[in-house]
Amino acid sequence: MRIEVLGYAASTCVLASFCMRAMIPLRLLAICSNVLFALFGALAHIYPVLVLHIVLFPVNLARLHQAFVPERKTPFVLSFISTRTVSSVANRLPFVRTVRRIGSPDPFARPDR
Repeated sequence: MRIEVLGYAASTCVLASFCMRAMIPLRLLAICSNVLFALFGALAHIYPVLVLHIVLFPVNLARLHQAFVPERKTPFVLSFISTRTVSSVANRLPFVRTVRRIGSPDPFARPDR
């Protein structure tokens, strides 16, 4: 009977973590559920549950650590590769200049029909 209470407590932690909106409380509840489910799996001899939550425990710890550590700046080479538009890439390259002449026609304009 006590083992079942441990399983219900772990299930309650999982349900509560699905209802969380903030990342840090979600990870704390997920870590709590990992510990409870690992204990439940060990005591009830349910080894797939035990192995799953032993594997998920360091994943949740790492994600919790990432929530506290400030994000590192992306190196310059990777920063312009991840941009979405070509013009923003061209602005980051030192050898590319955009020259706009006053009165010159736009080469990309559609002709009037």
